[in-house]
Amino acid sequence: MELVAEKREQDNKSITHAPPPSAQLPERVALDLKAGLHPLKCAFVFWYTRRTPGVRTQTSYEDNIKKIVEFNTVEAFWVCYCHLARPSTLPSPTDLHLFKEGIRPLWEDSANCNGGKWIIRFKKSVSGRFWEDLVLALVGDQLDYGDNICGAVLSIRLNEDILSVWNRNASDRQLFLFTCSDTSIGSASDSFNTFFSETGSGRHVPRAIFVDLEPTVIDEVRTGSYRQLFHPEQLISGKEDAANNFARGHYTVGRDIIDLCLDRVRKLADNCTGLQGFLVFNAAGGGTGSGLGSLLLERLSVDYGKKSKLGFTIYPSPQVSTAVVEPYNSVLSTHALLEHTDVVVLLDNEAIYDICRRSLDIERPTYTNLNRLISQTISSLTTSLRFDGAINVDITEFQTNLVPYPRIHFMLSSYAPVISAAKAYHEQLSVPEITNAVFEPSSMMAKCDPRHGKYMACCLMYRGDVVPKDVNAAVATIKTKRTVQFVDWCPTGFKCGINYQPPTMVPGGDLARVQRAVCMISNNTAVAEVFSRIDHKFDLMYAKRAFVHWYVGEGMEEGEFSEAREDLAALEKDYEEVGAEGVDDEDEGEDY
Repeated sequence: MELVAEKREQDNKSITHAPPPSAQLPERVALDLKAGLHPLKCAFVFWYTRRTPGVRTQTSYEDNIKKIVEFNTVEAFWVCYCHLARPSTLPSPTDLHLFKEGIRPLWEDSANCNGGKWIIRFKKSVSGRFWEDLVLALVGDQLDYGDNICGAVLSIRLNEDILSVWNRNASDRQLFLFTCSDTSIGSASDSFNTFFSETGSGRHVPRAIFVDLEPTVIDEVRTGSYRQLFHPEQLISGKEDAANNFARGHYTVGRDIIDLCLDRVRKLADNCTGLQGFLVFNAAGGGTGSGLGSLLLERLSVDYGKKSKLGFTIYPSPQVSTAVVEPYNSVLSTHALLEHTDVVVLLDNEAIYDICRRSLDIERPTYTNLNRLISQTISSLTTSLRFDGAINVDITEFQTNLVPYPRIHFMLSSYAPVISAAKAYHEQLSVPEITNAVFEPSSMMAKCDPRHGKYMACCLMYRGDVVPKDVNAAVATIKTKRTVQFVDWCPTGFKCGINYQPPTMVPGGDLARVQRAVCMISNNTAVAEVFSRIDHKFDLMYAKRAFVHWYVGEGMEEGEFSEAREDLAALEKDYEEVGAEGVDDEDEGEDY
C-alpha cells in the first residue's frame, strides 16, 4: 500500500509541477542524432483520463489525469503509439491527451489560461481515423499554427466522440464547432460521391465520359498528369474526326460511335443512387461538338427524358474563328439545343481571352488559362451539390428559377473575383464589390452587352466567407442601378445561394486564393445578340449555298438548313417579345 501511495504522489507531483520545456534541447538533439535517431521539434506526452460514470465520490479531474508515456524522437513515438489502445476499444467516458512537454492538459495551466480550443464532434466509430491523422500532423509539426498549438484531446463519450485542438492564442476561449456525420467517404449519402464513385480498392473515379471522333485530344488525357484518375473505358475516341462538318458528326462518323457512348453512360447512370441529370460540355462551331453533341443530346432525351440536361457550350466568337463553316454548325447545333436541353450556358473564347488579358495580366492566354476560368464557374454552380451551406441550390432549382419559358433557356455567366495573386493583396474583395463585378459587361463570358437587354432572372451563387445579411444588402444595391434593368413582369428576379466552402485554386494556377467568390448565371434578352451575329454570317454564306455540298454529301438534306435557320429566327423573335411583353400588356390594358 505504501508503494501505491508513493506512486500516486509522484504522479500528482508530475502533473501539478510539470517541468518547463527542456533547456538542454540542443544537447538532447545532438545526442539523438549521434545515436542514429530522428529527433522531433518538440517533446510530447500522452495522458489518459478515465472516470466512472454515475459515481459522485470521485477525485478531481486533475487528480484523474495520468501520464502514459513521453517521447522526443520519431522512433520513440512509434514504439509507444503502436502499444496504445485504439480509440474504438476505449470505455466511456475516457479522455486521451497528446500535449507538448511542459504543458498540462488543464485550462489552469499557464500555457492555456488565455487560450481556446477548436472542437469537432463525431458520431461514434469514425473518430479513430481522424484522431490518428491529427496525432501524426501534430507530432510531425504539419499544422500551420506552429507553436500556438498546445495539444489535442480525444474525448470518448456515450453517444459521440469529441476531438479538440487546444490553441494558446485563441481569443477569449473562442470555440469553433463543427459536426461530422458517421458516413465514411464512399457511402452513398456522402455529397463527395455526387461526382465521384468509389471502387473496391478505395479509389475515387470521376463520373465523367470524354468523347471525340479523333484520338489526339483524348490521348492527351490518357497520357497526361491525371491519367490514373479516369477509368479507361470512359475515354472514348474514334479514328477519324468530323472535319468541321456537322453532318459527319451527326449522320455518318458520329453514328458509328454513339451506341458505345450511350452504353458507357448507361453504366454510369446505373451506378448512381439518385441520378439528377447530365452536364454536357461541347463546342457549337466544330463538327464533333455540334454534330455528335446534338446526336448525343437527342438520344439522352429518349433514354432519360425526365432528367435535367445542362449544356455548357462554346459559341463562335465575333472576331476569333477556327473554321469557315462555324455559322452553319452553330445554327444546326442550336436547333438541337433548343429542343433537347433544359439550360444552356453560353461561353465565348474571345470574351474569356479578354478577361484573362485584362484581369489576370496574361498577355497570350492559352486554352489551359481559359479552361481553368470556366472550371471555376462550373465549380461554383455545383458547390451546393458537394458541400453544405446556408442556402443550397441544386440543378432543378436552376431550371425553375432561370427559365420562364421552355425555349428561353440560354444563359450568360460571369465570375468574380477574377484576380491575380499580385493584385489580390491590394483589393478588398467584399461581398458588395464582387457582386457589382459580376454585373459588369466586361465580366460576361459571352460577347454581348447585358445593358442592351433586360434581365428575366439572376442566379447568384456565393461561396466562402459570406453571410445572408451581406448578400441581401448587395442585391438591394444592385436593384437600384439603372444599368441593371429587369423585365416588368418579374418583380423579384434574384435567386441566391450561399455555400461556406471557399473556392479552391489549382496549384500554380492564374487565380489568387480568395476567401469569397460569386458566380452569376443570368437570363438576359441581350443573349439574342449572339444568335443574331451567327445568323447574319449564316445568311451571307447560305445565300450563295457555299459549302453546302459537303453537308449534303454526308446524307443531310438541304431543307434542314432552312428549318434550323427559321427556328433561330423564331428564337430571336421570342427574346424580343419577352423583353417588350410588359409594355404590350400595359397598352392592352389602356385600350380596354
